[in-house]
Amino acid sequence: MEELLEKKVSDEDYKEIIKLMELHTESASLETVDAFECGFRFGALIIIDLLKGNE
Repeated sequence: MEELLEKKVSDEDYKEIIKLMELHTESASLETVDAFECGFRFGALIIIDLLKGNE
C-alpha cells in the first residue's frame, strides 16, 4: 500500500503522510497504555473494596 501511495504523491507529501502515520501509531499506543492504567487502577480499587468487606 505504501508503494502505491509513494507513486501517486510527491516525495514531500509522501514523507509528511508517513510522519502522520507514525504520529497516529504513537498516539494510539499512548491511549492504549492510558486505558490499561485506568482499568488496572479501577480493578485494584474493586479488589480492595471486596477485601474490606461491608464496613
